Amino acid sequence: MMQYLFLRLGSILAGYVPVRLGYFLATAFARMAYARGGKKRRDLFQNLRSVVAGSTNHREVAEIALESYRNLARYYYEFMRLPHMSRRELALQVRFCGLEHLDRAMRAKKGVILVSGHLGNWDVVGAALSALYHTSIYSVAERLRPQKLHDLFVATRATVGIDVISVSTVAAKMLRVLRQGGIVGLICDRDLQGNGVQVSFFGAATTMPRGPVALALKTGASIVPIFSRRQPDNSLVAEIGTPIALQVTGDTDRDVALNTQKIADCLEAAIGKDPSQWFVMQPIWPNSNPEVLPGNREDGGLG
Repeated sequence: MMQYLFLRLGSILAGYVPVRLGYFLATAFARMAYARGGKKRRDLFQNLRSVVAGSTNHREVAEIALESYRNLARYYYEFMRLPHMSRRELALQVRFCGLEHLDRAMRAKKGVILVSGHLGNWDVVGAALSALYHTSIYSVAERLRPQKLHDLFVATRATVGIDVISVSTVAAKMLRVLRQGGIVGLICDRDLQGNGVQVSFFGAATTMPRGPVALALKTGASIVPIFSRRQPDNSLVAEIGTPIALQVTGDTDRDVALNTQKIADCLEAAIGKDPSQWFVMQPIWPNSNPEVLPGNREDGGLG
């Protein structure tokens, strides 16, 4: 409930607080949350240590983790600002690279599945795309508790053209959207349902959701990778890749596994460019050992 109250109040104040002050406060809050420690910081640290492998020492990983906390806090601040942002502000916030790939996929009229990860700010990018193409972007969100918090995220996204699909109707709704030539956006670096397919990710086994590839195989929709990267001035560069060429053998399970690995490879390349841009505070690799950090409490932090 505290997170809901914080975000609800923040959403109201974001329309009045100067932007530079908002980013300053977000950064200060991130430092406090990081210092508090807890399970979320341990999980983030372990994820980042797996990304950088043996090339970075403990102190350097801690510095990356702190910057990751800052980037997540900036994401939350921007999320609270979304209802107050005009189309012009959204256009100034995001610079697209590779937009021709998305244009080409849209012209095919078979639907587009945008795949991304917890990098930059996918909500701001989605809002900018919605404004650019004058269409809704459909997505699926993790069910949050309490219900008021979930409803706040859904309502805020709806104000900027991002429609969150209910879990109970997700399959049918997504199929309908794609068959009508629409856009679905999916975050793929966490297997929320626990029924994903095994992939190799930064040299270790984990699972990723099967949904993007399964939908593409059923509908003929293009899978287009898109990853945003925060710049020093807090603008975002959204890099849109070429559609993933699906490998089709006729064996559905094999096809899903082979092509989900291609999504994992895209995620790995995007995260590897700057791991501090990535913020996932839940374990990604099930067999990794928890990292012991000084000053940890039982829980705390962002996310």
